[in-house]
Amino acid sequence: MVKKLIAVATLLAFAAVPLSAELKVVSKLEIRKVEATEPANPFFAMMGGAMAQQVEQMNGTETTTTIGDGVIRTETNKSIGGLPAGIITIMRADGSLIGINPAEKTYFTASMPDLAALAPQLKPTVTVSRTGEFSSLLGQRVERVVVDLRMPLPIPPEAMSQLPPGFPTEVVMSMENWTAEAYRAYGTQMVKGNPAMAALGLAEIADIGFAMRQILRSPMLGGYEMETTVTSVSEVAPPPGFFDVPEGYKEVPAPAGFGRGGGRGARVAQERASGRERAGGAERGVGGPASDAVGVPLGAKPLGLN
Repeated sequence: MVKKLIAVATLLAFAAVPLSAELKVVSKLEIRKVEATEPANPFFAMMGGAMAQQVEQMNGTETTTTIGDGVIRTETNKSIGGLPAGIITIMRADGSLIGINPAEKTYFTASMPDLAALAPQLKPTVTVSRTGEFSSLLGQRVERVVVDLRMPLPIPPEAMSQLPPGFPTEVVMSMENWTAEAYRAYGTQMVKGNPAMAALGLAEIADIGFAMRQILRSPMLGGYEMETTVTSVSEVAPPPGFFDVPEGYKEVPAPAGFGRGGGRGARVAQERASGRERAGGAERGVGGPASDAVGVPLGAKPLGLN
């Protein structure tokens, strides 16, 4: 559960109109211990050691995110969410996900969680509060926006009595976002390329602007908070094939927890990676020119929302 929460937080950190260019963002993640203001949850206290080890490994992670029209490409310099360092993930609005490992010249296809299909009683409650407090970051005017999210966990009633003391029954998160209205179009593209964000009720944040800095807090982080800050950002023109699987890469099974073996999104991703999907009369997929490149003077774009 801790790994899934961290994965969700990473997706959030990393928020439609047709765009004339892509936005490339580089961001850095800082994780720090915070002083407790209330008694520790016994369940998270029990998991404290494992949590500390995970967050310390993630601290200092640098992420490069490129946002296109309905597609998001991310690359991290450290292992995160169960994926190895240097892996490239490509998410699309159709729910497909492709993971590319340049070091091993392999890739996997999977589906992103269909959060839109959650039962009504599991839908999150999201509160967005604009503070009207403005500052500057990388030359952009940003507004501090506070977001609170609560989402029940799908625990069967008959299992409630068997849970250990302090076991969470809902996901509770609080975020402070510093959003730039100048990049608002890319915030909406972030939601378009990552349907999970819209399903979590976070589209309203994208309508305000693009998150240049975010501090995430949650009891499930075991006394830590995660701060993601954009260190560089620019509009870029990636080379052809930048959002596709490079030629000659071998498909491998998806890691556990990535929708292995099923789902429309996984099928679409596999067809795209196999070059069977056509766009504008030309095949796209494996082997796009310069598809293994990191991009032309790409600027920088990070975890957008988190």
